[in-house]
Amino acid sequence: MSDTVALSFRHLSDLSEELHLILGKEKEILFANKALKLRIENIHSTNDLYQSLGITESYSVAAVEECLTTGNVLEILVELPNESATIHWKIVASADTLTFIGKDLGNKRVSEGDKFAEALKEIQLNQTDKNYSGRLTDIQRVLAEEVDKFKLISENVSDIVCLHEPHEARYLYVSPSCKDVTGYIPTEMEGRSPYDFFHPDMIKALEEDHRRREAGEIPDGPSGPPPKMVYLFKTKDRGFRWMESHSRPIFDRNGNVILILSTSRDVHEREEAEAEKQRFYNYYRTLGNNIPNGAVFMIDREYNYIIAEGTEFEKLGRTSSYYVGKNAKDLYSPERFKRLSYYFEKLFAGESVAFDWEFNNQDYIFLGKPCIEKDGTIPTAILLTQNVTESKIQAAKLKRTLHELEATNFELDSFVYRTSHDLRSPLASILGLVEIMLKEDDLANIQACTLRIRESVRRLDNTISSILDYSRNGKLDIKESEVFIQDIWQQSVESHQNMPQAEGMTFEVTGDTDLPVMIDTFRLSVIFNNLISNAIKYCDPRKDERYVKLTVRRSVNGLQLVVKDNGQGVPKEHLSRVFNMFYRASDQSQGAGLGLYIVKQAVDKLGGVIFLDSEERMGATFSITLPILKKD
Repeated sequence: MSDTVALSFRHLSDLSEELHLILGKEKEILFANKALKLRIENIHSTNDLYQSLGITESYSVAAVEECLTTGNVLEILVELPNESATIHWKIVASADTLTFIGKDLGNKRVSEGDKFAEALKEIQLNQTDKNYSGRLTDIQRVLAEEVDKFKLISENVSDIVCLHEPHEARYLYVSPSCKDVTGYIPTEMEGRSPYDFFHPDMIKALEEDHRRREAGEIPDGPSGPPPKMVYLFKTKDRGFRWMESHSRPIFDRNGNVILILSTSRDVHEREEAEAEKQRFYNYYRTLGNNIPNGAVFMIDREYNYIIAEGTEFEKLGRTSSYYVGKNAKDLYSPERFKRLSYYFEKLFAGESVAFDWEFNNQDYIFLGKPCIEKDGTIPTAILLTQNVTESKIQAAKLKRTLHELEATNFELDSFVYRTSHDLRSPLASILGLVEIMLKEDDLANIQACTLRIRESVRRLDNTISSILDYSRNGKLDIKESEVFIQDIWQQSVESHQNMPQAEGMTFEVTGDTDLPVMIDTFRLSVIFNNLISNAIKYCDPRKDERYVKLTVRRSVNGLQLVVKDNGQGVPKEHLSRVFNMFYRASDQSQGAGLGLYIVKQAVDKLGGVIFLDSEERMGATFSITLPILKKD
């Protein structure tokens, strides 16, 4: 293999997120790409190569050895030592090498297609004395003679790798993965043009992309990501499907475009899911926020009420607590339950229902819809009801508002998923540490595990507190009382002084603190608790003086509270989203991403406004304006 192609192969392999390893006849390492070196840091120093690769079982080792002698392709799943990650190894033997191609099934975030396209800025194919004319036979010969390693990699990745003739864009080479994605075998596509497969609505975009590649253009520059195009592709037996492609021109040494390389992947499910999500968002924006004279119920498969909210409850002399947590069988007479259970059974069989209901000489209409998960299971169902005694026309309005509940359910699903993850993560950590402690005799190690368990418990407690604050803030009515602001502030400070990072921090309060105010103390505590907790968690340990200051100002327009710290601050690009539910400004952010969202909701409940001014490493300043409640 020529030096130029060998170098190109190394660049190509190093840009792939798959793990690539090539061994020689004596099992010596001939090549290991960057992804493998990062994943298995001791690969060059280990005494047991198979052990480092996770190939520990005797039968797995024997299968690899057999692969060396038979030349068969071997595929195995292994666990890396001391890790929970599962690696899918594909092992390909040749006359003098053994190639390992690994996929990390737990962390597959970037497609190989993106990496191949990015690699082209380093590739230069040597066409000297090859009599290259652009015919399919020529490019196949070049691949066979000079790009054997590129071909080996391209034929073992899931994305489709293609080489095109630059002037008409004809397929000169198509990797075998096209069969799984499009239904075509390579020879059915080679020699044809992408124009034969693109949806008519996408032809204009294809022409523009082809024109730029033919001209050797790379619009985003050599250091940026490869250009991307999303389009509808006509498959052999599944109709048009959404695909995503990246393409780059390949130049000869004189700067002429001799080939166009593209990588494609099926993104149909992603595009369809995104479209569906946008429909939910549109419904949420356009539909109203209430059902006149109605109520909303959510039930589980055992017919227990999970949610029960509505304006109609007041007319009936009932509250949500009358239903939530109770079973329908316990709330209705046997005759009425029998009728209800008929519709409940339909819901959990995947059917929508609509039925009339009479109660206290009032007529109601019910609409129900199953909540079907992606895996086809139906854990819950939603029921809407509305009093239609005055007019049956209200039934039509209920159908329109059903979409609003679907959007609300989408938000609820997101809330349940995210919070359950934040609850389970520290629990899993605690369980793992307990298992270690049960096997550990060294008291120092046991103490270290205990400290880590304490930290996990704190994380769990913070998450639960955030969830409770979120729930109570949404449900409790405003309850004002006369208090001094500094008293609420001091209570919040004292409740957080045991946090590890709080040691050495100063907490101050200045301004109009000598006058009492009428305010909802619960929500004011929620605001102070979350702002103080954030200031402590994201303090700047490099600063000698770390502080959190509250300034109080009263005026005819209301009460102004300014909470300022000199911590890590928030980058400008994140300021517009920090009050969103579950938003975290970075991967290093602690907590469930609910704190500032709850602060914003509490301020809204009090009829106020909040603004954040911050710069990275310069601290944060929260300015809150609240109306002053009048004393009865």
